[in-house]
Amino acid sequence: KVESLLFNYLLNIKNKIISTKDEIVLIVGDYNSKNNYKILDIVSNSNLHKIKKIFFKPHPHDLHNYNIKNITLTNKSNEFFFGKASLIVSPG
Repeated sequence: KVESLLFNYLLNIKNKIISTKDEIVLIVGDYNSKNNYKILDIVSNSNLHKIKKIFFKPHPHDLHNYNIKNITLTNKSNEFFFGKASLIVSPG
């Protein structure tokens, strides 16, 4: 039996009250850039960016160079966003 340890850090994250002033949405990228562009297109053309700050974190194996309006590209750690984001979206 093989056990994945990749997400063990999630065991240490405590339930936190998210402040309403941190109106952050994180889009966690898929390894397939076509899937990413579908969700990024929907989000960037919505009014969501008017009320929330939107971040996109590409999949580590996706080497595509993204340039998306109204969305900030980031490489910050997942832990950073788990305490701040009011919504986390994954296209895959």
